[in-house]
Amino acid sequence: MPKDEFLYKKVYSDLKVKIESGQLQPGSKLPGEEELRETYQVSVITIKRALQILANEKLIRRIPGKGSFVMSEKGKPEQQEIRQQEMNIVQKKDSRLIGVILEYAMPSFGINLMYELDKAAMSAGYRLGIRFSYADRERETQEIEFLMSLGIEGLIILPCHGSYYNMAILKLVIDSFPVVVLDKKMEGIKVPSIRTDNTDTVYRLVDYLKDEGRTRIGIITVDDMGTVTLMERRKAFRERIEQLKLPVMEECVLPEVSYMIVKRKPIEDYVVRIEDYLKRHGRNLDGVVCMEYGVLLAFLEAVKRTGGDRFSHILPCSVDDVYLVPGGSQYAHVKQDEAAMAKTAVEILMKQIAGETIEQDEIKIPGIFRE
Repeated sequence: MPKDEFLYKKVYSDLKVKIESGQLQPGSKLPGEEELRETYQVSVITIKRALQILANEKLIRRIPGKGSFVMSEKGKPEQQEIRQQEMNIVQKKDSRLIGVILEYAMPSFGINLMYELDKAAMSAGYRLGIRFSYADRERETQEIEFLMSLGIEGLIILPCHGSYYNMAILKLVIDSFPVVVLDKKMEGIKVPSIRTDNTDTVYRLVDYLKDEGRTRIGIITVDDMGTVTLMERRKAFRERIEQLKLPVMEECVLPEVSYMIVKRKPIEDYVVRIEDYLKRHGRNLDGVVCMEYGVLLAFLEAVKRTGGDRFSHILPCSVDDVYLVPGGSQYAHVKQDEAAMAKTAVEILMKQIAGETIEQDEIKIPGIFRE
């Protein structure tokens, strides 16, 4: 066995040889996952991965609560007992399951993503098990464990903001369990990352303000706390300002707080801090880029509290906006292409489930600019 071959392939290959050689007869029940784990000295996740590939190839049939059974050459169980067991279980056409864990779901980002993930999964013959972490890493771990207990074949996850990785995700990756990360990147970990092209996104927003005659452009963002998405946006802002030879203005960096968007209103602390930023630097600004939709809400509230007209000369724009409101969005923004992100994420996950090795660990989706 080559050293670089995944452990699940070793288990898969060994069981496949036993099935094809007749050592495991059609209709016979395979040892349980725990017994196989002891036999091969690997994790249960590795065993599940190997069994799922055998099931995909129709060499075995996995019956929830009953176990895994060897199929005949025609892909049908040989024993009447197995057929009866299948009749006792409610089977749906698309009964295979993949898990999805999001931090939140709002009109600005998340709700449409869920719809698009569901459509893409259904097209691939899967249903979704959707859970939320609410930016709580401990809860994120619990939801991963819960979805694994349901027998998911793969996981699409938008991890919590933070400066370190969730070890539960890392363990899945090490065990070669199919995982796709949305909107983030786990630096140093080879796992497919599907996210918006943040550099292009911020360049477009700065260019828009410049085209509108705004040259003294500020930025309001959240402390990235090691989150690649926010780091990329802030870096891109600085780069574009330098490339266009615009004056460098003071930045407003807000503390990372969980969770401003879930509350459906600006966080009071953000409003107060932006008020202070405007009082100190607002007269020198004529445009501002808000790096998240929740930041834009806080900015608008801060302007309102300072008298409205005092800083009405500042033209804001943002990453994301809402559409499920009367009149639609009111400010220029770059909307993340949730449909493309969802479709790509499911396609990559399906390849992993089929046993393919994904070489490209970073896929950036262009945003959609809207005035």
